Amino acid sequence: QQSNQNAPQDFNPYTSADRAFAQNMLNHAQAQAKMLELADQMKKDLNTIPSQFITNYLAACRNGGGTLPDAGVTNNTWGAGCAYV
Repeated sequence: QQSNQNAPQDFNPYTSADRAFAQNMLNHAQAQAKMLELADQMKKDLNTIPSQFITNYLAACRNGGGTLPDAGVTNNTWGAGCAYV
């Protein structure tokens, strides 16, 4: 069965459809840039937490649940139900 394909049209910023397409692409790029900026800021904010606090308290868990400051991060930290919160 024959299928007719339309040849691609050149981009023309003076047409409303192409202008809207370009504006939409710009909006998406700006939104992605903002998300990356916020992710970077979050990383910087998390880096201000002292590592001893993270290691000894936030990431410290035991099988029975709860916090055990001297346990540190173990191979079952995530499964124990407590992690970086």
